[in-house]
Amino acid sequence: IFLIDDINHNKLTFREIEIESSKIASNLIDLGLRQGDKVGIIMENSASLVKLYFACLFCGIVVIPINHNMSSQEIEHIINHSKMKFVFVDTTTNSKINNNFLNSKKISKLLIKKSDKSIIESNLIVLNFDKISLIGNFKPFQNISSNDDMIIIYTSGTTAKPKAVIHKISDIVKNALVFGKELEIGKDNRFYNILSLSYLGGYYNLLLLPFVLGSSVVLTNTFNPKSALNFWESIIKHNVNTLWLVPSIMSILMEIDRSADGENYCKNNIKKILTGTAPLSIQLRKEFEKKYDVKVFENYGLSETFFISTNSQKHPVKDGSVGKILEGVKIKIVDKYGKEVEEGNEGEVIVKTIFLMKGYYNLGNNNKLKKFFTHDWFKTGDIGILKKSTLYITGRKKDMIIRGGVNISPVSIENIFYKHPKAIEC
Repeated sequence: IFLIDDINHNKLTFREIEIESSKIASNLIDLGLRQGDKVGIIMENSASLVKLYFACLFCGIVVIPINHNMSSQEIEHIINHSKMKFVFVDTTTNSKINNNFLNSKKISKLLIKKSDKSIIESNLIVLNFDKISLIGNFKPFQNISSNDDMIIIYTSGTTAKPKAVIHKISDIVKNALVFGKELEIGKDNRFYNILSLSYLGGYYNLLLLPFVLGSSVVLTNTFNPKSALNFWESIIKHNVNTLWLVPSIMSILMEIDRSADGENYCKNNIKKILTGTAPLSIQLRKEFEKKYDVKVFENYGLSETFFISTNSQKHPVKDGSVGKILEGVKIKIVDKYGKEVEEGNEGEVIVKTIFLMKGYYNLGNNNKLKKFFTHDWFKTGDIGILKKSTLYITGRKKDMIIRGGVNISPVSIENIFYKHPKAIEC
């Protein structure tokens, strides 16, 4: 078993994923899509979305996940900037797309819907994955190279347009193998995917990484505060033993989870809990470990680099640490002039990694993004300390407080606040 669909109560083996996704891939080719073409995907968590992702991988189509919670302006920017050929939607997200905009760009919309046949109306194509058959002699990965593009990730923009990060197939596979080796993840691990498949957390951490490592995944709807009330129900039902949480979810569980079910289950069944995507306070980690009696292993990475470091059972977890540097990754801590500082001193984290993105897509004249690189080293924008190959992230470069010429880390102040019993979140 690879996928346990807790939404529609189905199960799919690795072999069934290959068969079903090959059918979809052959139909995409029949619709005119070719290797290297780009498609946008705006869909909620579902087994259909999982199959579609693998179908695109099997025939070399580059996927561009788009979160349906984005504004119409943000979605249109991604569609326009990426030069995609198709947009995939489901019945829930169909209304998020402006049809007039798509028509003006000559982009077709493909609706994944329960229907008896495939039909084409204007720019709308309707497909029912349960009814389609394999077309021709399609086989996965024909003429596909590990250096081919696999995904374009649009990072969230605050004051500027989001950056489009290109990753090759090999980036994902090799990073997953190295990460899995360090944490000893394999066929006996069963994950619980509560994160959106439109973000790297759901797409890579909780789908492709388990697939590469031979693990299984229980797929459910994206986490929301309401789902925290019966959080452990599906975990217990499907014998999940590996959790990947984000700090906000951990904080909500600490606040809402009042039953003893989770505590009892974790003590006896959970192999490990992983966390990343945002800073984890020392206080929250310790309180969570005490309540559920299980170790939490924090990791660190970026959209551009995938995983850079992780804590694991192989080394003692040190307070404030995001773990040991992974194989294939080099780290330097540098001052504002780019000069490497002495070990134990604070500075910007720069990284040289074999998993580094291929580049930013469709830069045009945007030379500002070139500032992220110094020769082969990528500037993370994070402030940190390196001690004996163990990395500590202390803040963001742009968030650094400078008082009287002295750098002050916001994270160090937040960790003080977290010690107060009445402080829920900083």
